[in-house]
Amino acid sequence: MGKKRSKKTILDRDIKETSMFSNFSAPARNLRKTDLGAVVFGCKHSTINECLTNNLFGLPASHFSYIKNIKEGLVLFLFNYSDRKLHGIFEAASLGQMNINRYAWVADKNDTEFTNYPAQVHVRVRQQCHPLSENQFGPVIADNYYEKQLFYFELDHNQTNKLISLFTSSPVYSRASSSSSSSQIPSSFPVHAKIHSSNAEVNQTSGLSYASVVGGNKNNTTGKWSALFKTESTFEAENKSSSMHENTWEDAEGDKTWESDWSSEVNTIRDEVPLKEEHEEKYELLEESQLVETAINEVECVQLSSSQPLDDIPDRQVSSSGETTESDVEEKHEQDNNTLVPDRVEEIDSVNLESLVVKLKEEVEVMKQSQMKNIENINLLEQQLVKSKLEMKQLRNRIDVLESGSRSVEVDSNQQKNKSHSQFSNSVFIVSGFDGSSWLSSLESYFPCYDIKVSHNPMNFVKMYATSATMNGELYNFGGIGSHTVESFSPRNNQWVPRPPLYWKNIQVAGASINDKLFAVGGCKGCQISSDVEYLDLNIGKWLPIHSMNDKRSSPAAVELNNALYVTGGFDGKSYSSSVERLDPREEKWSKLADMNKRKGCHSMVVLNEKVYTLGGFDGENYVKTVECFDARMGCWVESKPMNVCRANFSAFVLGEKVYALGGSRDNNEVLDVVECFKEGSCWEVTGLKGIGKRSHYSAIVL
Repeated sequence: MGKKRSKKTILDRDIKETSMFSNFSAPARNLRKTDLGAVVFGCKHSTINECLTNNLFGLPASHFSYIKNIKEGLVLFLFNYSDRKLHGIFEAASLGQMNINRYAWVADKNDTEFTNYPAQVHVRVRQQCHPLSENQFGPVIADNYYEKQLFYFELDHNQTNKLISLFTSSPVYSRASSSSSSSQIPSSFPVHAKIHSSNAEVNQTSGLSYASVVGGNKNNTTGKWSALFKTESTFEAENKSSSMHENTWEDAEGDKTWESDWSSEVNTIRDEVPLKEEHEEKYELLEESQLVETAINEVECVQLSSSQPLDDIPDRQVSSSGETTESDVEEKHEQDNNTLVPDRVEEIDSVNLESLVVKLKEEVEVMKQSQMKNIENINLLEQQLVKSKLEMKQLRNRIDVLESGSRSVEVDSNQQKNKSHSQFSNSVFIVSGFDGSSWLSSLESYFPCYDIKVSHNPMNFVKMYATSATMNGELYNFGGIGSHTVESFSPRNNQWVPRPPLYWKNIQVAGASINDKLFAVGGCKGCQISSDVEYLDLNIGKWLPIHSMNDKRSSPAAVELNNALYVTGGFDGKSYSSSVERLDPREEKWSKLADMNKRKGCHSMVVLNEKVYTLGGFDGENYVKTVECFDARMGCWVESKPMNVCRANFSAFVLGEKVYALGGSRDNNEVLDVVECFKEGSCWEVTGLKGIGKRSHYSAIVL
């Protein structure tokens, strides 16, 4: 028992510690809550029954970065890895949480082993449909595939609507047998499946189907209505005496259990019709008025068709013996049936009402989907409007730059070269990153003084969680998910050149250069946090390992100061760190320095006036806006003025004695476009710069 409690305590702690880092361990699109349309969960033949029986879906803990964005009612799908079929349509019955059932999908519930799929959500069936093969659903989510048979589980609204259309084109209509009861039909089945079951009960009672009664010749309508309500014993009783005949019909009329069962079943079905949203309340009132009007017309039509044959019945004939003839008995039956017609009309009316409700429900769903598309189009137009305004502003700034250049006097080629170099030095390279919807391979020069950016040739590969650094006047990009490659960019040639690959496949590394060596520090090798360090020696033409750091670090920050490499913070596999290390390449030895005041990772670090600054980051529980300053001469960390916005996964750079912090992410994986500026002796100020737009997980390099 003691062992089990200890393991649970460790599990609770790991859930909090990995809440930020899990985003880097599992491939994810990192969609915002507003952009998230659905989530796909996984299973196998061995686990699908437990998923559906317990109404619980789960994924590994590393997927919690987007599972926590699931709200009640969000569309869900279940992908079976065994036969690669997609099942649906489900919806969330709870918020996405960790360890709703810690022993789910565990063979021995009494064992100390916990579930391997703790990122969980309760589910319910929205509509039961036939599963889709990968040939059917694959083209819809083609953009989500990052390997041949692996795809991101987050779906946007467009993908979700297309999948729902595919599923609803092949729904499961379960027809109950005549011997089965409506109570045996699962509530997740379509509504009309229960109607078939109720019809079967009535057919058992009468021995005739509704089609044979209502769909026959009108001249025989009354006869068929009589057959619907009478049994053979009733006919025998009527032929004995008229008084007995009347009593028998009174008993039959009093015993209406089948009718009450049918009415209760219809009421149950009506109750199961889901309520519309607030914007559909007017449509509901229209539905009710149309249903009532239709019901009145149906009753009038049935009464008219039922009363016509009664006018053509001949007068009653009496035999010479004075006994009632067979025609008398038939006439009596028809008169009695005429009194029962309203009851049967009510039953048929209920069937018609139910079919109308189902039809109107389908129409409402179509209208809802149309409304969702309209909302998406409006949002898209609003985004395009904002983007157009930004582009217009940037064009005005470019015009101002061109006009100022045209007014200048002619200068010689050397002066012009110096002027170009001066303008180039006022810019920063923005390398790749995530813009809130997709990962980029772009490279742009950004001019803060004009709030404009100029595009250059993009990288050859799209990589996630990569790192960039500068060496010998060129920009290097290395590490990350997507391609185990290293590229360098030459501003003179505006071209990317392949370089030797890293010694280890690595993501979330930090990088900096000292003289002619480029260093890659820490990171993740698969699921293992690393303390390894390697450097690129262009003379040899490959990456070489050197002494490892004292601590393991993923998502640390690194800078060069006075020919020494400083590395701070990061995630060590258990918690975020405040430790600091320094490498002197001449000694090839790491030495520990004073710890920072705050734990952090996914932060930024810059050098300003011979001092090292660490900015923002994530401390394991919260995004922070703290700023700390390290003076190597004093050997201690001092808290500086904090930023105005909490952020992580951003980049900072120094330009013109000012520190700029651009973009990043914060709670709920929101990608920011906020730019702040800081100068020693003053506070951080939020600028109005919007030229970069939303961007996180990128690099900002000043050459």
